[in-house]
Amino acid sequence: MKRAIATLMVLAGGCTAWAQTTPTVAEPAGTPAPAPASPVYQDRVIEGLTSPAAADADGDEALYNPDGWARYLRFETRLGTDPFDDRKTSAGLAFYGLIETPNYGVLSADVNAAAQGQGSLTLRQRGLPVEGGWRVNNEAGVLGSLAPPVTRLPSRVYVPGNLVEGLSTEWSNAGRGLQLQASSGQPGRLEGSPTSGFRAQTGHISSMGTQLDSAPWQLAARLTRADQISLLDTPVLPSDLLNAQSAQVSVRREQDALSLQANLITTRASNVSGQHSGVWLDGGWKQGSGNYSWGLYWLDTDLSWAGQPMVNDTSGAYVRTTWHTRQWSAEGGLDWLRSVSSPDITGVFATGSLRGRYSRDLSFGLGGSVRHFNGNAWTTYADARWQNDWGSSSARLSLASELDQTRSQTLTLDHDWLLPTSWSLNTSLSAGHEASALQSYNRWTAAASLGGPVSASTLLRGHFSTDRTSAGASQFSTSLNVSWRINPRWSLESSYNYARGQGRTVVLIDPLAPPTLLPVSANSSRAILMVLRFEDRAGSRSAPLGGRVLDGGGRIEGTVFLDANRNGRQEANEVSAANATVYLDNLYAVRTDSQGRFEFPFVSAGPHVVTVLNETLPLPWAAAGDGRTSVEVRVREDTRLSIGVVRQGSD
Repeated sequence: MKRAIATLMVLAGGCTAWAQTTPTVAEPAGTPAPAPASPVYQDRVIEGLTSPAAADADGDEALYNPDGWARYLRFETRLGTDPFDDRKTSAGLAFYGLIETPNYGVLSADVNAAAQGQGSLTLRQRGLPVEGGWRVNNEAGVLGSLAPPVTRLPSRVYVPGNLVEGLSTEWSNAGRGLQLQASSGQPGRLEGSPTSGFRAQTGHISSMGTQLDSAPWQLAARLTRADQISLLDTPVLPSDLLNAQSAQVSVRREQDALSLQANLITTRASNVSGQHSGVWLDGGWKQGSGNYSWGLYWLDTDLSWAGQPMVNDTSGAYVRTTWHTRQWSAEGGLDWLRSVSSPDITGVFATGSLRGRYSRDLSFGLGGSVRHFNGNAWTTYADARWQNDWGSSSARLSLASELDQTRSQTLTLDHDWLLPTSWSLNTSLSAGHEASALQSYNRWTAAASLGGPVSASTLLRGHFSTDRTSAGASQFSTSLNVSWRINPRWSLESSYNYARGQGRTVVLIDPLAPPTLLPVSANSSRAILMVLRFEDRAGSRSAPLGGRVLDGGGRIEGTVFLDANRNGRQEANEVSAANATVYLDNLYAVRTDSQGRFEFPFVSAGPHVVTVLNETLPLPWAAAGDGRTSVEVRVREDTRLSIGVVRQGSD
């Protein structure tokens, strides 16, 4: 890792110098003169002021170097304590750099290194133009497994992905409607503090994929092979290791308001005998204010994807509908299910919700889910949100029952307080009662999130939550983050995090949702982190991200969070998603920090699309819909996003 980082820094310095001196590749002799360029953006110029093309986006032209290709650099030194041993201090480095070239695509590097040797490295080259109309994306280091776009579309059946340390390449030709993919590496996951390191697991995973688009048809196929992988972090016995091979074929037809997609997967794994298959069909129809979908599925017993568990031993059919107007919205769905191995076991799963706006200041909603399959369960809720002199308030009453044994009732009050500009305060209070065959107890929870500028150069963020029961169980956590902008290039950030006890896990009742992960630990943790950050951007203003010559630009920053109640707002008791990969226009990539934050520093004015990569989110969470968020960037303005990801299959 140290050698890789040293090599990377040398390359980064060389690329920067190259960017300042290397001209665009000349056209061969005899090439016709290019057509006159369309008029470019020209910001308003007030007489006597510096030209905006020569000024920094923050208004500091003295520090900005306009020569060479557009480039961005962020370098951090980190010092922090171990979350579970506050007497153990660790140091680390983090580096993110990007160069946008006219002929070689966008080059970027994302590096984390710790003194103890743990770290991660990702090198990207995206949008490389190749003869014949091809565009190439290459990645090396820690990356998500590739999959053809058709296989990533929303579906009732979820196929898991992988995070690996290795290599990947993706070739796309829009003129031919062809896309080719390949990736290979060692599986693992990101974890650690004060820097995020890749924890490798045993084995090797390789994938290949292709997609052919010929309107109105789309055909995709992928093959994944796993060798000597394990579902355990530390396999001991030979039986803990397994080999697996899985394949998927998808055919889709889209015409006008109708869509239809058929999917087939087959898999073999050394821990089960024989070959196992799954097939499902997804259809969609849009008309006016309504969207309608339906499908069929048959998922064999012991079905998995490259050794990773997925929904199996289930067959059935489903229908879904959503309806939206300016005042009303409604969603509903119904599944009929049957066990493949025991056909006499049948059941239903139904969901529904309704939301309306009574007036400009008052909206309300209600909904629920019912399952009668491998045990009975149901949930229901009613909520209301209203504007008042203190901000925005909401109340939510939830009732739930699982396996006819555990019942709960919870009342939650949330409030977004009306504060001065740039400040935010969100509070959440809830009280409830839970009863099971073994015990009965009351539960109380409280949470608060605060953020805003203490001064022109200092930003404060804080979070607090507590959860207590009359049975004696308790959970408490708090975090505090302070950022100080020393000057346009240097900043200092400090964080304090403390947690004690064990949080509760929300139970999913959808039989096709991925399994919910149980709480990891009941131990307390405490950590302090100090970050000294250097940021610099340079290069011709002719190239803001995704822009044209002398385009004006702004900035995109945001947070990815786990939207437990699916209302699109991050409540005080909803946590952020760390280490998630976020793409801008499928060309520029960044990874969220420990607070789920991400940033694209200089983006051209106009419409853009921000996408969250599902494979980098914790199960059972995934981006809603197709994971794409449209955003409009304005000149010299900061655009802030709050992207909620939801549990697969829940309504």
